[in-house]
Amino acid sequence: MRLYHDDDQARLWLGDARRMDPIPDGCAGLVLTCPPWWESGDYGHPDQIGFGQTYPDFLASLSEVWAQCYRCLMPGRAMIVWIADLLWRDEPVALAADTHRGLQEAGFKYEATWYWFEPGKAVREEPADARVPFGCRPKVHAETILAYRKPGESEATPPGVVDESRIPAEVWRAARQAVWTPDDNLEHPYRRLIRLWSYAGDTVLDPFAGQGTIALAARALGRRSISVELNPDSCRHITTLLS
Repeated sequence: MRLYHDDDQARLWLGDARRMDPIPDGCAGLVLTCPPWWESGDYGHPDQIGFGQTYPDFLASLSEVWAQCYRCLMPGRAMIVWIADLLWRDEPVALAADTHRGLQEAGFKYEATWYWFEPGKAVREEPADARVPFGCRPKVHAETILAYRKPGESEATPPGVVDESRIPAEVWRAARQAVWTPDDNLEHPYRRLIRLWSYAGDTVLDPFAGQGTIALAARALGRRSISVELNPDSCRHITTLLS
């Protein structure tokens, strides 16, 4: 890995998230990421995780990343993964369950699950009066937000930082719902997750930076960020946004 961008709020590494050795142990107050969903997208790099891999090899690659995240995360702090089950060649793939298993094997303690539901993404189907049994699957694709903690005691947070990080009552009530949907009152869900699972001034680690959305959300909420991205084109794009 090599350092691609560094300022007082955001640090971006160009490299493979399976080998995050330059990132220090216990430096992150939150890990928040949306990893590749196996064959769902080609991210344009020969060493990418997911596209072109068998499913077992893909899960093994994710396990390497989870181990690195565990090392970089402070004890007692949260690891949040945005993932979804898949339909691969008409066969359902339980990616959320396999991700849960991999995170537990890495040492994380399970905390909670939310679902992101966008009615506008419903699958179109022909009308019919009646159907025969079997083959019924959800019409709307729901994405899964998995929350974990690294075991151990976290360092005491100064009272002033706690006060600065307080979550408004209406945000807390909305976040307590198991299913989140886009509406006029919801800020970007990444921002909501950062509010819920970190303090002001914390460092948010994203091992799959993509377009840099999590780093930008962290900056907007007064958090620092460490991002890792394999694709140089994506790194250039993220640097432009951060600058």
